[in-house]
Amino acid sequence: MQGLSKLGSTAIVYGLCNALSSATPLLLLPIYTVWLTPAEFGTLSLFSTVVALAVPVVSLASGAAVQRRHFNLDSEEFACYVRTAFLVIVAIGTFIFAVSLVTAFANKNVVGVSSELFSMAVIVAVAISIQQIILSIWQTEQRISEYIRFQSFFLLMLIGLPVVFVVILKRGLYGAIAGIVIANVFSSSAMLWPMLRNGLLLGPVSKKHMFHLLRFGGPLLPHLIAGWVIAMFDRFLIAKYWGLAAVGIYSFAFQAAQTLSLLSGSFNQAFTPWLYHVLARGTKDDDSLVSRVLGLYAFVVIAFGLCVAYLFQVLVPVYAVKYMAALDYAPWLIAGFTINALYRISATFQMYYERTAEIAVGTVVSGVISISMNLYFVKKFGPISAAWSNVIGFGLLFIWTTFRAITIRDHTFGKDK
Repeated sequence: MQGLSKLGSTAIVYGLCNALSSATPLLLLPIYTVWLTPAEFGTLSLFSTVVALAVPVVSLASGAAVQRRHFNLDSEEFACYVRTAFLVIVAIGTFIFAVSLVTAFANKNVVGVSSELFSMAVIVAVAISIQQIILSIWQTEQRISEYIRFQSFFLLMLIGLPVVFVVILKRGLYGAIAGIVIANVFSSSAMLWPMLRNGLLLGPVSKKHMFHLLRFGGPLLPHLIAGWVIAMFDRFLIAKYWGLAAVGIYSFAFQAAQTLSLLSGSFNQAFTPWLYHVLARGTKDDDSLVSRVLGLYAFVVIAFGLCVAYLFQVLVPVYAVKYMAALDYAPWLIAGFTINALYRISATFQMYYERTAEIAVGTVVSGVISISMNLYFVKKFGPISAAWSNVIGFGLLFIWTTFRAITIRDHTFGKDK
């Protein structure tokens, strides 16, 4: 029970920090729906979608890799590993940014948005990737005070800057995007100072660690991109066939459903280091404790999803009349994100045992099915068909990862391989 109590206390701390930071799109939703047109809000949603695509490509799951290697390397080797991860992020980000500049000179769009917006999305992705590495270190080392200070500062930046640019300066869509870019770049730069002070930024890098990062994150890249396809590719098809205003309305329901991701992400960030400690300890006595934690988590996620669905149906007709069409999409999207929240925990076991290729297989197959459904149904049935494919894609992914997690756990629990 001591382990469960400790997990609960850390989950509350990290959960509140991460939930508040991740909930900024929801907190800003009343401002955006008043000060931006549905078409502008749709463009902002496409920008956020591109950022979500760029992050896994730029980071190659470096945050998860750093967190995993923390338990296997001495302090000097770990510092070298972190420096190598930073180098990989900067190199990939620079390459993609250069490609976006070339397309800008050619006056071409990239993945459905202007080259200028794509370039800014890459900058944000690099900043977020750096944040993920540093936050994973702080969390693994239980440096809660630093974690809280940063998340509080970051929250003020994420909310304050868009308010200044959109409401006070009345810069509209590009003011909202500028606030996102400045908040992420400035916050990431501030995080690098303690890393420099602790000697993690200066020193040699290692080809061995670079190859490990590629082996760890490379197989995850199809998984992460396929996950993006399941959740976000529909936005581009909706924009193409039904217009940016339809994207804005669909994104309104999507962001409400994403509150499930806030809950699961907050828990997973607290649960992952704890589970890694349990698995590294290598005893079978913890098996029942892990089962109880997972059972409680599943109950809370499902109950929370039902509450979100009920509140959305009650509040939208009162406070967001021009988004009434979102009522049709919300139940399906909430169901999809509930399933996704359950899947993320199953994938944690595979991440620990570095079975990342298995995760990739399930996600790619689910992604192919999801994108095929979207390509066929969105044009014919409208945005609601995108919500249907969301449920089916995440459902298939959950079934696969849960099956593999049970198999891995039965064969390796208590045998750290």
